[in-house]
Amino acid sequence: RLYPEQSASFPFSYYDQNRLEVIKGYTVVYDEVACDGYTEAYKSYCDYLSITPCQDICWDIENLYNYNDVRRFDLNDLALRTEKLSTMDYKAMMMTLQNNEWFTELSQDGKIDKEIVDSIVSVFSFNKTLTSFNLKNSGLTRDTWSDIRNIWTSNEHLALKKIDFSGNPMDEKSAGALANCFTGMNTGLEILNLNGCQVSTVGSRLILTSLGNHLPTLKSLSISTCRLDRDASLVLGTMLADPECILKYLDISDTSPDFSVFPSGKSLRKLVLAGIKMEHRSWVDFAEFSKKMPNLKHLDLSRSFPVGTILSTVLANLNRLVFLDLSENSLGDLGLKKLISILREIQHPSLRKLALNRNFESKGEQFRMVLTDLANLINSEDCKIEKLWMQGGHKKRIRRNLISFIIDLLMMRNARLKYLDISGNKAGNLLGTALGKAIQTNSSLKSLLWDGNKVKISGFTQFRNGLALNSTLTFCPENSVDISFNLKHDPKEKQKFFLVLQEIQKKSSQELQDPDEVPRSS
Repeated sequence: RLYPEQSASFPFSYYDQNRLEVIKGYTVVYDEVACDGYTEAYKSYCDYLSITPCQDICWDIENLYNYNDVRRFDLNDLALRTEKLSTMDYKAMMMTLQNNEWFTELSQDGKIDKEIVDSIVSVFSFNKTLTSFNLKNSGLTRDTWSDIRNIWTSNEHLALKKIDFSGNPMDEKSAGALANCFTGMNTGLEILNLNGCQVSTVGSRLILTSLGNHLPTLKSLSISTCRLDRDASLVLGTMLADPECILKYLDISDTSPDFSVFPSGKSLRKLVLAGIKMEHRSWVDFAEFSKKMPNLKHLDLSRSFPVGTILSTVLANLNRLVFLDLSENSLGDLGLKKLISILREIQHPSLRKLALNRNFESKGEQFRMVLTDLANLINSEDCKIEKLWMQGGHKKRIRRNLISFIIDLLMMRNARLKYLDISGNKAGNLLGTALGKAIQTNSSLKSLLWDGNKVKISGFTQFRNGLALNSTLTFCPENSVDISFNLKHDPKEKQKFFLVLQEIQKKSSQELQDPDEVPRSS
């Protein structure tokens, strides 16, 4: 209309052949609206709610998110500002997200007000592009779980495939509401994380039963601290035995599963059993179940497993196992000796990675001899281990015995270890000297983590000198704990200390290969 106040209107057009010929050779480029017009819609909702838009959030969306093609809407990142976001600020952002088609992931970690949780949950009333939802440690109430059920089941365009509700304890009714969500979903759930939700046995059974329709797509399931009695274990075992099941990752840490009702686990690639509480009979059942996991490559038995004949049986059954985590099992001299004997006897064909974090207390000559046996085992032709974790911790440190272990492990001509983590053992300044000498002749080690050993500047200098003659060690991250230790105890040498560290970083600053393979206990 030319005159909006008038009721009459008429079409108007202009045609000029000469002008059309002129613009034929030009390409018209239209500026795309940043992130599917998020900031424009956000400002409109702020006006609707009578609040002032957060300009720094608008700037982040238009310049950082759009430019870097960021599809993750992380509320923790957006909340990092001088002024705290109000409940209405969150409401405006979430109302905007309801119809936005740019973002595919929504994430929030940490306790927040219920009004904010309600705003976050309401996003899924209309959204049809978010495929990943993380709402962790947020203190969800029974009413919230009920709202999630009502909203998810009413949105026929719901696209969720990856869900993380970890750290949100739920009662039986809440678990039932969540189970109803999964029953009604037809998106094909791929990842579900309920670690730390402390679901009851009845709730666990309801949730596991509701996942039946998602077996052809579900790849990862984490339910640590959720109680598993015989009935719940039976449901889980039935899932694993289903021909359509493609579950590759299963975390049932800090539970008490009944492995006698697990008929098969052919799809499993990684199994986490950290901190599970079972009697000897149940471990025997697990050893029997290990025969039925022919494709398992990663087994986490930290904080739980008694080393002995059962471990020997398990390793013999899992002939494709690559990663074994036995951290925090208080092995001591005797346990480590048994483990060495088992590994020598089995001669496992595929075991490449071994985690023994926080297992030992440095006690006398006997322990030093056992460490020497471990070094000899790793360097033997029959052993395939390439990566070793032996971190120390509270009252579980190798201390000075670590120095002789390093010499035995890395200075042999047949040394083959590629990755070594000996952080947190408080071995002292001589560790830097020992490592400096060892890496001069070692040609296999590529990654070394050794922070938290109270190494002084002289030790770092010896390590730098050795590193200068080494051509294979390429990953050695900054020793932040030892840096703090040196600055506190010898501040006068600060400039000299940082020059040494700079030279070390120049020589070993490549990124860590396969960061996902670091054990959870690290």
